[in-house]
Amino acid sequence: MGIRGNGDWVIVVIDQYEKGLGGMTIAELSKFMFELETLHAVNLDGGSSSKMAIKDQITNPSLIDKPVSDAILINKHFSSHN
Repeated sequence: MGIRGNGDWVIVVIDQYEKGLGGMTIAELSKFMFELETLHAVNLDGGSSSKMAIKDQITNPSLIDKPVSDAILINKHFSSHN
């Protein structure tokens, strides 16, 4: 998860697509986040339980479902007040 200079958030989930293939090393992820022009970034726990869901859809389904013990929830709230 990172933040660009203009305030935009960048949220990335790296998983492995085939058994035996790793995702990214910390160095590779650091380089990738730099390429995405993030000024500040943090790495959260990864692994095969990493999931991203937008609304009710999991964006990176896998063959193995593992419980997830930690989560970051982003809720965009719209107010009717001006």
